[in-house]
Amino acid sequence: MTPDLLRRVGAAFYGQWFVKPLAEGLGVTERTLHRWLAGSHPIPPTLHMELRGLASDRKLEIEAVLRELPS
Repeated sequence: MTPDLLRRVGAAFYGQWFVKPLAEGLGVTERTLHRWLAGSHPIPPTLHMELRGLASDRKLEIEAVLRELPS
């Protein structure tokens, strides 16, 4: 996992202002997330598994909302 990929994942999940909601979703501080994004601290090697879990949750939320929207 690279800082660039983490940034792209965060933006895909939560949009431009993703840092706070992504940090909350991962159970880390915003400061920690900023350090990972800056490359000043290593990104945990298992973070991709947590991100996959968040992605699955987000997918279910989005699908539920889409079903409620009129065609």
